[in-house]
Amino acid sequence: MPMKENLIGWAAFGLAVRFYQLGLQKLPLFNNPSGHVLSMVGCAAVGGWLYTIEVKQLDAMRDRRDILLANRFRRAQEDQERERILRQVMKKVS
Repeated sequence: MPMKENLIGWAAFGLAVRFYQLGLQKLPLFNNPSGHVLSMVGCAAVGGWLYTIEVKQLDAMRDRRDILLANRFRRAQEDQERERILRQVMKKVS
């Protein structure tokens, strides 16, 4: 998910939380617009932080996957080499 859409979604969530807060307090919803802006900016900042963490984790998982696949391929090659050597030894013995 691109960064812009992520931030817009978190800002909308912050606005919804602000409306919910004012509704619970039974205050007018559009009484203090600066509170709405602060709530939206705060939630967008949290969303941006979470987005960067998600990107870093995805990169780390991709790197780890590549390492595991390389190890699996190397082990398969080693097993094939052992089997080839074992077959040669068994031919010499028989």
